[in-house]
Order: sequence, then structure tokens, then C-alpha cells
Amino acid sequence: MSLIEGTAKRQSATAGGGCPAWCVFDHGRNAQPVILHESLPVVIEISVARDDSIPEWIDVRTAQYRPEDSDELPAPPAVELSYHRGYRYRVITLTAKEARQLATTLFTAAAHADNLEQTTPTGSQCERRS
Repeated sequence: MSLIEGTAKRQSATAGGGCPAWCVFDHGRNAQPVILHESLPVVIEISVARDDSIPEWIDVRTAQYRPEDSDELPAPPAVELSYHRGYRYRVITLTAKEARQLATTLFTAAAHADNLEQTTPTGSQCERRS
């Protein structure tokens, strides 16, 4: 069964349960995982690693966790940004709004990196440092 077929099957089986379209979990199992819903990660390999012998990559996924107490409602889904270096990693959890702000900032910074030959206008807030 393909990923798309599996997702469609889970969505139809959990339509009353409110499983989001991005969730890749099989909710038909009896286990109660800590993570309520999780998307597939998007993995970005870092091309200029600090040490060629230690792989570095970033993965981004959406996750929603079960509350610690069963009477509580789950927190809204969040965006998890994980930086991996070898066997170690750090996770940053962002709200949807924060993730959009980061995406905008990264997009702008990438545009600046693509246009290195352009000069900054004199008197702008972003003058070159010497």
C-alpha cells in the first residue's frame, strides 16, 4: 500500500476522530503514543558541514502531542525544527505563526545571499560593516 493510500485509509477510518490530513500515524492500533499526530519530516542535508566526517542535517515536521493529563485538551499542532549533528540533535518547537515568520526571514536572507553583487543603498538600515 502506498503512502497516499495509507493516509487515505487512515483519514477515512478516523474521520470522526479528527485526524488531520498531514498525519502519518496508523491510529488503528491500541497503543497510546506520546505524539498524537505527526507529519513526515522534510530533511535538508547541510552541504557545508563543519567536519566532513560528521553528517549534519535539519528536519522539519509538524507534531501534536497528547496532554499529560487525560482530562486536558491537546495543545495545538506545532512545527518542530530539529538540527542533527552526528548522533546529537536539538529540537526547536515553533507555533505556526513563528514558523511563518522564520520562513519569511529565511526567504529574505536567501534572496540577499543570491544577490551578493547588489550594493546596499547609502543611508539604509543595513549598511555594510568594516
